[in-house]
Amino acid sequence: MNRKAFTLVELLVVMAIIAVLISVLLPALHKAREEAEFLSCKTNLKSYGQAYLMYMEDNRGYFPHNGDWLYATNLPGEYGPWRFPDHEPDGLLWPYLGRAGDVNMCPTFFKLVTSDGWAPAGTEPLYSYAVNGYLGGHNPNKGNFPWGFMDIYGIWKESELGRPPAMVSSVLEQGFGPPHARYGINDNLFIASWNGTGDDRIDAFGAWHRAPVDDPKFGGVSAAVFLDGHVQDVTWTDSFIFTWPERNTRRKH
Repeated sequence: MNRKAFTLVELLVVMAIIAVLISVLLPALHKAREEAEFLSCKTNLKSYGQAYLMYMEDNRGYFPHNGDWLYATNLPGEYGPWRFPDHEPDGLLWPYLGRAGDVNMCPTFFKLVTSDGWAPAGTEPLYSYAVNGYLGGHNPNKGNFPWGFMDIYGIWKESELGRPPAMVSSVLEQGFGPPHARYGINDNLFIASWNGTGDDRIDAFGAWHRAPVDDPKFGGVSAAVFLDGHVQDVTWTDSFIFTWPERNTRRKH
C-alpha cells in the first residue's frame, strides 16, 4: 500500500527538527548581524580618526576644541545626542568628515536608545560617539576648557603628548553610565576621571557590542580610534588607560 501523506508522528518529527534548526541558526544569525554592525561602527570611527588627524595637520598640531568638535551650537530642547532632525552638525570636524551624516551613528547604539522610548520632544539621536576630553581643551580661538582641570591634566596639542599615540584614543563610544560610571551619555565629551587617577570613573567606554542578550548595554565591548589612526576593541575598564595623555610638560602659572 502506497502512502501519500505523512502520519501525525512524522509531522511532529519534522516540526521538531525545524525547531531545533531554528534554535541553532537564530543565535548565529544574530551574532553575524551584530558583527556586521560592529564593523560598520569601527568604519565610522576610522573616518573620525582620519578627520581628527587632518584637523591637527591644518592647525599646527592643535587638537580640535573638545567642546564644539561636532556641534558648535546647541538649540533649546536638545540634550546630549538627541537633536532636532534638521540640526546639521556645524562643529570643527564636520568639514573634514565630508558631511557624511551616517558616520555619526553606530547601528547598535541607535537600536538601544530608540527602544528605550525616551527622547525630548521632536528630537532623535543624531550621533553616538564622544571625543577624548583630555585632548583639545584650548585653541587660539576658543579659549580654555570651562572647568579648569584642563590646566592640570589635559593637553592642547600633539607636542604635549606624553604617551605613544597608539595608546591614547581620540574618538570613542561612551557608555550608558551606572554601574560602570557616574554619568551616562549626556554630551559628546568624554572624561574618565576628574582627579587624574582613574579611580572616580566619571565616564566609561561603552559595552554594547558582543553583549549577551540579558545584558545588552553593559555586558560587552566597544571600540575607539587612536591618535595613530588605528581602531581597536576596548572594555569599560580601559576607559582611563586609553584616554589619559600623560602630559609631558607643565604649564607655568
